[in-house]
Amino acid sequence: MPAAKTVMESLIGSGLDIPYDCSEGLCGTCEAHNVKRQIDHCDREFGSTERARTMTCCSRAVGKKIILAL
Repeated sequence: MPAAKTVMESLIGSGLDIPYDCSEGLCGTCEAHNVKRQIDHCDREFGSTERARTMTCCSRAVGKKIILAL
């Protein structure tokens, strides 16, 4: 997954139909559960205790691979 792309951009680029609305991490429409791997959370809504929740519209993978429950 390219570091310059958000998780959502990578998923859509792979042909997946991912719901989204605000693209700022506020509405929760694009939320996914982070199963495995580190994510750079750039959302504005959730604190560090809620980091299993990933807003795909504004978060990026720290490595080359992540595992999400969509």
